[in-house]
Amino acid sequence: MKKIVYYPYLFVLWITNRIINYIPISFFRKVWYRSLGAKISRYVQIDMGQYILAPSRLQIDTHTHVNEGCLIDARGGIHIGSNVSISHRCSLVTGSHNVLDSDFAGIFAPITISNDVFIGANATILQGITVHRGAIVCAGAVVTKDVAEYNIVAGIPAQMISLRDKKINYTVKPDTFFC
Repeated sequence: MKKIVYYPYLFVLWITNRIINYIPISFFRKVWYRSLGAKISRYVQIDMGQYILAPSRLQIDTHTHVNEGCLIDARGGIHIGSNVSISHRCSLVTGSHNVLDSDFAGIFAPITISNDVFIGANATILQGITVHRGAIVCAGAVVTKDVAEYNIVAGIPAQMISLRDKKINYTVKPDTFFC
């Protein structure tokens, strides 16, 4: 009985990641994600070329931009706050495996990205992580532990390199129709 339910899920996943994610009008992609249960606020831009797992466990708040080519594994749940910029080819990975288990069982934990966060290109945020308000994750960083408010982190694994000014005077304004 499990396979009967599993195959339609795989088909919807294939349609989402091989067809819908390459439609050049963001409005249609957001309508599709919402129809699958994603909670996407107004003024959110999700560029083409995403690979999304479990869109029903994804929540994105207002004035947020997810650039092209990101892996969004929401099986453990992902909440992205307001005024967040996620650069090209980032990975948000909520799933892993228990390597000590003979069945190699899946392990899932949520990712929370708070308001006013910037994530640089090719950064990876692993399961169970919270990136707190105003933090910056530099390009190529691999985040393996929570990032404190207004911290700037870089490296593999990501470590604090500086503090960000707490006065943030910008708003992410996604306005591109064809993206």
